[in-house]
Amino acid sequence: MMDGYEGMEGDFEEHVRSRIASMMVPVSAPIAGVVCDHHLASQIGLDILKAGGNAIEAAVATFSALSVLQPWSCGLGGDIFCMFYESSSRQVHGINGSGRCPMSLTLEKLKDEGYNEENPLPQSHPFSVTVSLQALVEPSVKLARTGFKLTHYSSEQFRREMTKLIGTKHGFQLLLPANMKDGLVKNPGLAQTLEIFGTEGKHGFYEGEVEESIVGELALENQGEEVMTEEDLLCHITTWDHPIRCDYRKQIRVWEMPPNTHGLIVLLTLNILENYDIKQLCWSSPIYLHCLIEALRLSFADAFKYVCDPKFHAIPMETLLSKAYALQRWNLIHHGRAMEEVGTGAETETVVKLGADTTYVTAVDGEGNACSFIASNCSGVGSGIVPDGRGFSLQNRGLAFNLKEGHVNKLHPGKRPYHTIIPGMVTDLKTGDVIASFGIMGGPMQPQGHVQVLLNMVDFGMNPQRALNQPRLFVDVSCTGTKKPPVYLEEGFPSGTAETLRAMGHNIQGPVTGFQRRIFGRGHVAAKRALWNHRHESVDSDWYLGSDPRSDGIPKAF
Repeated sequence: MMDGYEGMEGDFEEHVRSRIASMMVPVSAPIAGVVCDHHLASQIGLDILKAGGNAIEAAVATFSALSVLQPWSCGLGGDIFCMFYESSSRQVHGINGSGRCPMSLTLEKLKDEGYNEENPLPQSHPFSVTVSLQALVEPSVKLARTGFKLTHYSSEQFRREMTKLIGTKHGFQLLLPANMKDGLVKNPGLAQTLEIFGTEGKHGFYEGEVEESIVGELALENQGEEVMTEEDLLCHITTWDHPIRCDYRKQIRVWEMPPNTHGLIVLLTLNILENYDIKQLCWSSPIYLHCLIEALRLSFADAFKYVCDPKFHAIPMETLLSKAYALQRWNLIHHGRAMEEVGTGAETETVVKLGADTTYVTAVDGEGNACSFIASNCSGVGSGIVPDGRGFSLQNRGLAFNLKEGHVNKLHPGKRPYHTIIPGMVTDLKTGDVIASFGIMGGPMQPQGHVQVLLNMVDFGMNPQRALNQPRLFVDVSCTGTKKPPVYLEEGFPSGTAETLRAMGHNIQGPVTGFQRRIFGRGHVAAKRALWNHRHESVDSDWYLGSDPRSDGIPKAF
């Protein structure tokens, strides 16, 4: 199709299988390490650690590189969430870098434009863009200028996102074939933008020529009418949001970001499943999978009812995260058949139909700090709107707003939408030490992946790499709301599993193979041995890094 790209759809299944076969043992990190979707980005993060940088600095450096390497997943025009374990205080801190609705955009204005519940905003509309903050490190400038070769997974994503940008005003600049020479992909526009960050910092993005490009491009896309103002950008701030948590089986404390994210789903599901002795089962047992599916359905129903920007609506977090509430939800599950519908009703949100393109980084340093960092443009390249010559696209997370009057997640000026990207972290319940920093990418798969990979380690005794290698299921909550949703099984579950679950009344689809495996997400884990082998407790202080075989990541450590 073009120099440096080869169609990989037919080979992806072999790619995944070979990675699973070769990646059975996690990478040991006696001092520090970093893992993400691309080996070049991981190496840049590792170089920061070797130079004395901490986990946050390494994660930011890695993300900055990924904004060059994977512009269809993240970038300067996207959103970020981050959790940071500070070893000196043994505290987990949360950073919310998601955007807000422009102050001039109201539900009434959208209705005047002809958009409503029946006719939602298209992915490429300038109204879908919210305000965001990102960072810069110098190695990414060099990477954008000198170029890079596409990896196996990136090749397919590159082809898919190229087709979305064809015909857009400046979007094609982002993945311009003319910038591909000798098998290298270059992005000179992004290199220049990153350089501005290097000399001017935050003000280089929210003021001056970059800001003018953003505001001007959005206006052009909206037939000359201003969408986002300079004041919207200048008023945008990243907030420190205290993470929410649950204690699981009196062993670990699991941390997630609070609403406006749906990290709540992870904690609700763990609290529900805690009412059953999962350890006596196998990770692929139909009984376990049945309970997992039902617990996820109940948790998503709660999330769709309550998750929103908490500055606009009160959320009963104490009740939702109580063990008593979890027991009530557990008692709704029939242990021989699937529920016809979940107990707490909530209409299906548009948010669950958004893209699954995200990037995740985890970094740990020699001082005992850990950083769990996730970023996304939302739907691949987001809105596909690229400020002229800047080399990055603007996200379209505004599509996650509901256009119904009275809905907790309805669009409102200055409001943050329901958000799907979530970093994860685990601390030891007795000592308070961090024992895992992890994340799974992929829209509504993210909380489902968090639960499955975490329980593979905690309850089924798998090391991080083996936990990531195992087949997953995906409950597609976008299709039928509170009714029985399709449940996709990845290839690799034992023979007869699908039939048994169908006999229980589940709408089982699959097995899913090839590039379609992307619906099960991609993840990375840094964990201490105490998480999956409780006999070792805190004796082994090394970190162990695992990378998802469904991507191209390679852990880097020393």
